[in-house]
Parts: sequence; structure tokens; C-alpha cells
Amino acid sequence: MKGTFISRMSERGQVSVPISIRNALGLTPSSRIAWTLDAENGTATLSPVRAPRKGGAQAALGFAARFRKTRRTADWLRGVDDTGLEVPQEGAK
Repeated sequence: MKGTFISRMSERGQVSVPISIRNALGLTPSSRIAWTLDAENGTATLSPVRAPRKGGAQAALGFAARFRKTRRTADWLRGVDDTGLEVPQEGAK
């Protein structure tokens, strides 16, 4: 696909990537983009940064955080007595 697409820069320097370019390059929210500047010609190009997929222990980092949103470990363990022993009440003999 070839063509010229125009975007407008915001006051904060943000630029929206046209949908046809996002689709063609497979860009999704939080995709990383590399900008290449050619100051002599007054041009800049962008290209997606394809990071290798994380595997093993690195892939597991943050996995438990998904469960914390609903219930923390302390909540699961509250009221659970895994020793099997009776807990004496105060004042009981």
C-alpha cells in the first residue's frame, strides 16, 4: 500500500497514526514505534518495533496481579486455620 496520509500535531506534540497505516503495520494500543529522522531531506519515517516475545519466568511476571483485583491472598486466608489445632478462647480453662 502506498499513499500520503496527513495527521495534525496537537499542542503537546502528539500525532495520531491514520487507521489505514495502523492496520497495514499491525499497530495496536501500546505498540512501540521507532522514528527515523533524515534532517538533510527534512523527512521522518516511522516503523513498528517488533520485540521478541517473552518466555519462561519473564512471561510470568505480573501474572498474579490479575487475581489481586478481585481478591488478595490475605482475603483468601482470612479465617482459615490450616494447623488443625483448636484455638483456645480467652478465659477458657
